[in-house]
Amino acid sequence: MAAASMSAALRQALGARRALASWLPTRSLSTSTWWLTKDRAQDTQLITVGEKLDSTPLTGVPEEHIKTRKVQIFVPTGNNMQSGVNNRKKWKMEFDTREQ
Repeated sequence: MAAASMSAALRQALGARRALASWLPTRSLSTSTWWLTKDRAQDTQLITVGEKLDSTPLTGVPEEHIKTRKVQIFVPTGNNMQSGVNNRKKWKMEFDTREQ
């Protein structure tokens, strides 16, 4: 008898839960984040830099190499026999060769 009443009580609780779930408004998983961005405009501040800093001492690259050299940035193509895409996420940089 206890098992039958337990089962009935469980059925009644599940029925009430289903009724509550059908009454609650549903929400999609891809909700908008407009409420995060609406206050962001108030928090934005501009930072102004008075003088242009020279990055040559930090990088060690002369200024003439930075301004006059061209570079090609690309993702290398995979081999025709290669079926996966695991190692294709690396970008390559090729600098033009200049005579010294």
